[in-house]
Amino acid sequence: MKKTILKIFVTASTLIALFFIVFLVLTTFGRVAVEEFDNNIVRTICVVLGGIFLLLSIVSHVLLYTNDDAVKEIVLRSGAEGTAKTSLAVIKKITHATIKGVSGVKCRKCAVVSNDYGIRLKVWIVVKDRDMEETEELVRAYLDDAFFGALKFKFFAIDINLKKLETKHKVDKAAIDKRMEERKAETATQPEEVTQPEQAEEPAQTEPTTERSETTESNVETTEEGAANEGSAVNEESAVNEESALTVESQETQSNE
Repeated sequence: MKKTILKIFVTASTLIALFFIVFLVLTTFGRVAVEEFDNNIVRTICVVLGGIFLLLSIVSHVLLYTNDDAVKEIVLRSGAEGTAKTSLAVIKKITHATIKGVSGVKCRKCAVVSNDYGIRLKVWIVVKDRDMEETEELVRAYLDDAFFGALKFKFFAIDINLKKLETKHKVDKAAIDKRMEERKAETATQPEEVTQPEQAEEPAQTEPTTERSETTESNVETTEEGAANEGSAVNEESAVNEESALTVESQETQSNE
């Protein structure tokens, strides 16, 4: 249906566009005088055709870029011997009968659409005294089994739309109020914590530092001992030199005598 409407609109738009093109070409080459436009009938025709062309163009683009297309028939199987199809009425009957078997769920309507990914089944339901998540999984499982068992056909996806919900979950206001009061009481009884400024911790002296200081002290002691040894050696050398000098002087004195 969508493709048929799209073809009709595209054809009508093309014809109107050709009319304007021919009219413009004839006017350009002087076949139609410019004074002919100074006419209410011609203006009205141009305005009407322009409006129709704009409307057809908008509708054509909407149909062209809309993915979902309503389906009236579904091809179940196709082969050399022929095809097997089913109508939308059969799909609706199976859908209503299947959902009717679920307690607390009613089917309002259903539709079958086709897009680039496959055929989808859309179902609108009313739920009473049930949770939505549980109901959604249950209905989808029932429908999958029903269509595969009856038609050996599986939909690409089943979209479940909730029209009305009466959930079985009830809010326990008394328990919630009691829990909130207990939380307030605990907050009120707890003393406020006094934050004290953090004191900078002194860096602990590690063993490597101690070892380093001991090594330094031993080096200093070694240096002092070396200096003392050098000093004593110098003193001994000077004493020897003095003694040798005295000996030479005494020998020279004896020789002179």
